[in-house]
Amino acid sequence: MSRDISYDWITVENDEELTILTKYTYRGYHFGKTFAYIIWIPTFLVMIAHFSAEILDFFIPLNASRPHTYPFDIDYPVDQEKYFYPYAIYVDFSIFVIATTFVGTEALTAMHLHHIISLLKIISYRIEKAISDSTNESQKCLADKGKEGLIKVIVLHTRVIKFINLMEKHFTVSYAVLLICGVIALSVNLYWLSLSIHRMGDQMLISSSIILVISIYMFYMNYLIQDVNDGRDDIFKALYNSEWYRTPVTMQKLLLFIMLKTLKGEIFNLLIVFTPSFEGFATLVNTSLSYFMVMYSTQ
Repeated sequence: MSRDISYDWITVENDEELTILTKYTYRGYHFGKTFAYIIWIPTFLVMIAHFSAEILDFFIPLNASRPHTYPFDIDYPVDQEKYFYPYAIYVDFSIFVIATTFVGTEALTAMHLHHIISLLKIISYRIEKAISDSTNESQKCLADKGKEGLIKVIVLHTRVIKFINLMEKHFTVSYAVLLICGVIALSVNLYWLSLSIHRMGDQMLISSSIILVISIYMFYMNYLIQDVNDGRDDIFKALYNSEWYRTPVTMQKLLLFIMLKTLKGEIFNLLIVFTPSFEGFATLVNTSLSYFMVMYSTQ
Protein backbone atom coordinates (compact mmCIF):
# COMPACT_ATOMS: atom_id res chain seq x y z
CA MET A 1 0.00 0.00 0.00
CA SER A 2 2.80 2.43 0.84
CA ARG A 3 4.31 1.91 -2.62
CA ASP A 4 0.94 2.67 -4.25
CA ILE A 5 0.56 5.83 -2.18
CA SER A 6 4.05 7.00 -3.20
CA TYR A 7 3.18 6.33 -6.84
CA ASP A 8 0.03 8.45 -6.56
CA TRP A 9 2.04 11.38 -5.25
CA ILE A 10 4.47 11.09 -8.14
CA THR A 11 1.81 10.89 -10.86
CA VAL A 12 -0.26 13.97 -9.97
CA GLU A 13 -0.83 16.08 -13.08
CA ASN A 14 -1.19 19.63 -11.73
CA ASP A 15 -1.27 21.81 -8.63
CA GLU A 16 -5.00 21.26 -8.10
CA GLU A 17 -4.53 17.50 -7.71
CA LEU A 18 -1.52 18.07 -5.46
CA THR A 19 -3.66 20.37 -3.31
CA ILE A 20 -6.32 17.65 -2.99
CA LEU A 21 -3.76 15.03 -1.94
CA THR A 22 -2.14 17.42 0.55
CA LYS A 23 -5.50 18.45 2.01
CA TYR A 24 -6.60 14.89 2.78
CA THR A 25 -3.15 13.86 3.99
CA TYR A 26 -3.24 16.62 6.61
CA ARG A 27 -6.83 15.73 7.38
CA GLY A 28 -5.85 12.10 7.95
CA TYR A 29 -2.98 13.24 10.17
CA HIS A 30 -5.28 15.37 12.31
CA PHE A 31 -7.85 12.56 12.49
CA GLY A 32 -5.18 10.18 13.75
CA LYS A 33 -3.89 12.75 16.23
CA THR A 34 -7.38 13.46 17.57
CA PHE A 35 -8.11 9.75 17.83
CA ALA A 36 -4.90 9.26 19.81
CA TYR A 37 -6.01 11.91 22.32
CA ILE A 38 -9.46 10.31 22.58
CA ILE A 39 -7.90 6.94 23.41
CA TRP A 40 -5.01 8.12 25.56
CA ILE A 41 -6.88 10.43 27.93
CA PRO A 42 -9.32 7.76 29.21
CA THR A 43 -6.49 5.21 29.17
CA PHE A 44 -4.40 7.49 31.37
CA LEU A 45 -7.32 7.91 33.78
CA VAL A 46 -7.73 4.14 34.04
CA MET A 47 -3.99 3.69 34.56
CA ILE A 48 -3.78 6.19 37.42
CA ALA A 49 -6.91 4.70 39.04
CA HIS A 50 -4.59 2.10 40.60
CA PHE A 51 -2.81 4.86 42.47
CA SER A 52 -5.87 6.90 43.44
CA ALA A 53 -5.29 6.07 47.12
CA GLU A 54 -1.72 7.43 47.02
CA ILE A 55 -2.84 10.54 45.11
CA LEU A 56 -5.64 11.28 47.58
CA ASP A 57 -3.33 10.63 50.54
CA PHE A 58 -0.92 13.21 49.14
CA PHE A 59 -3.48 15.96 48.49
CA ILE A 60 -6.07 15.12 51.19
CA PRO A 61 -4.23 13.18 53.90
CA LEU A 62 -6.13 11.21 56.54
CA ASN A 63 -5.04 9.74 59.85
CA ALA A 64 -4.71 6.36 58.15
CA SER A 65 -3.72 5.42 54.62
CA ARG A 66 -6.52 4.69 52.23
CA PRO A 67 -6.87 1.12 50.92
CA HIS A 68 -5.63 0.41 47.42
CA THR A 69 -8.18 0.21 44.62
CA TYR A 70 -8.30 -2.41 41.89
CA PRO A 71 -10.04 -1.19 38.71
CA PHE A 72 -9.92 -4.73 37.32
CA ASP A 73 -10.67 -7.89 39.26
CA ILE A 74 -7.83 -10.24 38.31
CA ASP A 75 -7.14 -13.37 40.32
CA TYR A 76 -3.46 -14.09 41.00
CA PRO A 77 -1.97 -16.85 43.20
CA VAL A 78 -0.22 -14.16 45.29
CA ASP A 79 -1.26 -11.56 47.82
CA GLN A 80 -2.28 -8.57 45.67
CA GLU A 81 -2.02 -6.14 48.57
CA LYS A 82 1.52 -7.27 49.38
CA TYR A 83 2.62 -7.14 45.75
CA PHE A 84 0.43 -4.18 44.82
CA TYR A 85 3.05 -2.14 42.97
CA PRO A 86 4.33 -4.98 40.73
CA TYR A 87 0.68 -5.85 40.03
CA ALA A 88 -0.22 -2.23 39.20
CA ILE A 89 2.84 -1.76 36.98
CA TYR A 90 2.09 -5.01 35.13
CA VAL A 91 -1.57 -4.08 34.50
CA ASP A 92 -0.74 -0.49 33.48
CA PHE A 93 2.02 -1.68 31.14
CA SER A 94 -0.43 -4.11 29.50
CA ILE A 95 -2.97 -1.32 29.06
CA PHE A 96 -0.23 0.91 27.62
CA VAL A 97 0.84 -1.70 25.05
CA ILE A 98 -2.76 -2.44 23.99
CA ALA A 99 -3.65 1.26 23.67
CA THR A 100 -0.48 2.08 21.73
CA THR A 101 -1.01 -0.80 19.29
CA PHE A 102 -4.65 0.15 18.83
CA VAL A 103 -3.90 3.84 18.22
CA GLY A 104 -1.10 3.07 15.76
CA THR A 105 -3.21 0.60 13.76
CA GLU A 106 -6.25 2.87 13.57
CA ALA A 107 -4.18 5.96 12.73
CA LEU A 108 -2.59 4.10 9.81
CA THR A 109 -6.02 2.89 8.65
CA ALA A 110 -7.32 6.46 8.82
CA MET A 111 -4.42 7.67 6.65
CA HIS A 112 -5.15 4.97 4.05
CA LEU A 113 -8.86 5.80 4.00
CA HIS A 114 -8.15 9.51 3.58
CA HIS A 115 -5.83 8.69 0.71
CA ILE A 116 -8.66 6.75 -0.95
CA ILE A 117 -10.96 9.74 -0.45
CA SER A 118 -8.39 12.05 -2.05
CA LEU A 119 -8.10 9.74 -5.09
CA LEU A 120 -11.89 9.71 -5.47
CA LYS A 121 -11.90 13.52 -5.37
CA ILE A 122 -9.14 13.59 -7.99
CA ILE A 123 -11.21 11.26 -10.20
CA SER A 124 -14.17 13.66 -9.95
CA TYR A 125 -11.89 16.58 -10.78
CA ARG A 126 -10.36 14.80 -13.79
CA ILE A 127 -13.79 13.85 -15.14
CA GLU A 128 -14.99 17.45 -14.95
CA LYS A 129 -11.76 18.69 -16.51
CA ALA A 130 -11.82 16.11 -19.34
CA ILE A 131 -15.43 16.92 -20.24
CA SER A 132 -14.77 20.65 -20.00
CA ASP A 133 -11.71 20.36 -22.25
CA SER A 134 -13.57 18.26 -24.81
CA THR A 135 -16.46 20.70 -25.03
CA ASN A 136 -14.37 23.88 -25.07
CA GLU A 137 -11.43 22.93 -27.24
CA SER A 138 -11.39 22.76 -31.02
CA GLN A 139 -12.66 19.65 -32.81
CA LYS A 140 -9.11 18.60 -33.51
CA CYS A 141 -8.18 18.43 -29.82
CA LEU A 142 -11.55 17.08 -28.69
CA ALA A 143 -11.07 13.42 -29.55
CA ASP A 144 -7.47 13.18 -28.34
CA LYS A 145 -7.31 15.33 -25.22
CA GLY A 146 -10.68 14.40 -23.73
CA LYS A 147 -10.37 10.70 -24.51
CA GLU A 148 -6.84 10.53 -23.11
CA GLY A 149 -8.01 12.21 -19.90
CA LEU A 150 -10.86 9.74 -19.45
CA ILE A 151 -8.59 6.77 -20.05
CA LYS A 152 -6.39 8.03 -17.21
CA VAL A 153 -9.52 8.37 -15.07
CA ILE A 154 -10.47 4.74 -15.76
CA VAL A 155 -6.96 3.56 -14.88
CA LEU A 156 -6.99 5.53 -11.63
CA HIS A 157 -10.53 4.39 -10.80
CA THR A 158 -9.49 0.77 -11.30
CA ARG A 159 -6.52 1.26 -8.98
CA VAL A 160 -8.78 2.78 -6.31
CA ILE A 161 -11.17 -0.18 -6.54
CA LYS A 162 -8.24 -2.61 -6.17
CA PHE A 163 -7.01 -0.58 -3.20
CA ILE A 164 -10.44 -0.77 -1.56
CA ASN A 165 -10.76 -4.50 -2.28
CA LEU A 166 -7.32 -5.08 -0.75
CA MET A 167 -8.33 -3.27 2.45
CA GLU A 168 -11.60 -5.22 2.54
CA LYS A 169 -9.72 -8.51 2.14
CA HIS A 170 -7.34 -7.82 5.01
CA PHE A 171 -9.60 -5.98 7.47
CA THR A 172 -13.17 -7.26 7.02
CA VAL A 173 -12.96 -10.19 9.43
CA SER A 174 -10.94 -8.34 12.09
CA TYR A 175 -13.25 -5.33 12.03
CA ALA A 176 -16.33 -7.56 12.09
CA VAL A 177 -15.01 -9.21 15.26
CA LEU A 178 -14.13 -5.79 16.67
CA LEU A 179 -17.64 -4.60 15.83
CA ILE A 180 -19.28 -7.48 17.72
CA CYS A 181 -16.97 -7.01 20.70
CA GLY A 182 -17.67 -3.26 20.68
CA VAL A 183 -21.44 -3.73 20.80
CA ILE A 184 -21.13 -6.27 23.63
CA ALA A 185 -18.66 -4.11 25.57
CA LEU A 186 -20.86 -1.03 25.17
CA SER A 187 -23.93 -2.90 26.43
CA VAL A 188 -22.09 -4.45 29.39
CA ASN A 189 -20.50 -1.16 30.44
CA LEU A 190 -23.84 0.63 30.22
CA TYR A 191 -25.17 -2.04 32.57
CA TRP A 192 -22.21 -1.64 34.96
CA LEU A 193 -22.64 2.13 34.86
CA SER A 194 -26.30 1.79 35.79
CA LEU A 195 -25.32 -0.33 38.81
CA SER A 196 -22.50 1.93 40.02
CA ILE A 197 -23.99 5.35 39.22
CA HIS A 198 -25.16 5.86 42.82
CA ARG A 199 -21.85 4.81 44.39
CA MET A 200 -19.60 7.26 42.49
CA GLY A 201 -16.64 4.87 42.68
CA ASP A 202 -13.79 3.83 40.40
CA GLN A 203 -16.08 1.44 38.52
CA MET A 204 -18.23 4.38 37.45
CA LEU A 205 -15.16 6.22 36.14
CA ILE A 206 -13.91 3.17 34.25
CA SER A 207 -17.32 2.31 32.75
CA SER A 208 -17.89 5.93 31.70
CA SER A 209 -14.46 6.09 30.06
CA ILE A 210 -15.00 2.82 28.18
CA ILE A 211 -18.47 3.91 27.00
CA LEU A 212 -17.06 7.23 25.79
CA VAL A 213 -14.15 5.62 23.95
CA ILE A 214 -16.27 2.92 22.29
CA SER A 215 -18.96 5.40 21.21
CA ILE A 216 -16.45 7.84 19.74
CA TYR A 217 -14.54 5.03 18.02
CA MET A 218 -17.73 3.64 16.44
CA PHE A 219 -18.66 7.09 15.16
CA TYR A 220 -15.08 7.77 14.03
CA MET A 221 -14.79 4.68 11.83
CA ASN A 222 -18.35 4.93 10.45
CA TYR A 223 -17.68 8.58 9.61
CA LEU A 224 -14.53 7.69 7.67
CA ILE A 225 -16.29 5.01 5.61
CA GLN A 226 -19.19 7.42 5.03
CA ASP A 227 -16.65 9.88 3.62
CA VAL A 228 -15.36 7.19 1.25
CA ASN A 229 -18.90 6.41 0.11
CA ASP A 230 -19.58 10.13 -0.38
CA GLY A 231 -16.43 10.41 -2.50
CA ARG A 232 -17.68 7.56 -4.68
CA ASP A 233 -21.08 9.23 -4.97
CA ASP A 234 -19.38 12.49 -5.99
CA ILE A 235 -18.01 10.71 -9.06
CA PHE A 236 -21.53 9.81 -10.14
CA LYS A 237 -22.71 13.39 -9.46
CA ALA A 238 -19.82 14.80 -11.49
CA LEU A 239 -20.83 12.56 -14.40
CA TYR A 240 -24.55 13.27 -14.06
CA ASN A 241 -24.18 17.07 -13.78
CA SER A 242 -21.63 17.40 -16.59
CA GLU A 243 -22.29 18.23 -20.22
CA TRP A 244 -21.63 14.64 -21.22
CA TYR A 245 -24.14 14.90 -24.08
CA ARG A 246 -21.83 17.36 -25.86
CA THR A 247 -18.93 14.93 -25.92
CA PRO A 248 -18.30 12.56 -28.84
CA VAL A 249 -19.77 9.07 -28.81
CA THR A 250 -16.44 7.43 -27.94
CA MET A 251 -16.16 9.58 -24.82
CA GLN A 252 -19.78 8.93 -23.89
CA LYS A 253 -19.06 5.21 -23.90
CA LEU A 254 -16.12 5.75 -21.57
CA LEU A 255 -18.28 7.90 -19.28
CA LEU A 256 -20.95 5.21 -19.25
CA PHE A 257 -18.32 2.62 -18.31
CA ILE A 258 -17.17 4.76 -15.36
CA MET A 259 -20.76 5.36 -14.28
CA LEU A 260 -21.60 1.65 -14.29
CA LYS A 261 -18.55 0.87 -12.17
CA THR A 262 -19.51 3.66 -9.76
CA LEU A 263 -23.08 2.38 -9.39
CA LYS A 264 -21.96 -0.89 -7.79
CA GLY A 265 -23.02 -1.67 -4.21
CA GLU A 266 -21.73 -0.19 -0.99
CA ILE A 267 -18.09 -0.69 -0.14
CA PHE A 268 -16.54 -2.09 3.04
CA ASN A 269 -19.39 -4.46 3.80
CA LEU A 270 -18.53 -6.35 6.99
CA LEU A 271 -19.50 -9.97 6.39
CA ILE A 272 -22.24 -8.70 4.03
CA VAL A 273 -24.65 -7.91 6.89
CA PHE A 274 -23.32 -4.47 7.92
CA THR A 275 -22.18 -1.43 5.97
CA PRO A 276 -20.32 1.27 7.95
CA SER A 277 -22.05 4.65 7.56
CA PHE A 278 -23.99 7.19 9.61
CA GLU A 279 -26.98 4.84 9.48
CA GLY A 280 -24.68 1.99 10.51
CA PHE A 281 -23.53 3.95 13.56
CA ALA A 282 -27.15 4.55 14.58
CA THR A 283 -27.81 0.82 14.17
CA LEU A 284 -24.87 -0.08 16.43
CA VAL A 285 -26.00 2.34 19.14
CA ASN A 286 -29.59 1.09 18.98
CA THR A 287 -28.41 -2.53 19.17
CA SER A 288 -26.21 -1.79 22.19
CA LEU A 289 -29.04 0.03 23.96
CA SER A 290 -31.41 -2.86 23.23
CA TYR A 291 -29.01 -5.40 24.78
CA PHE A 292 -28.49 -3.08 27.75
CA MET A 293 -32.25 -2.79 28.34
CA VAL A 294 -32.58 -6.58 28.23
CA MET A 295 -29.83 -7.00 30.85
CA TYR A 296 -31.21 -4.20 33.00
CA SER A 297 -34.72 -5.64 32.95
CA THR A 298 -33.49 -9.01 34.26
CA GLN A 299 -31.86 -7.71 37.43
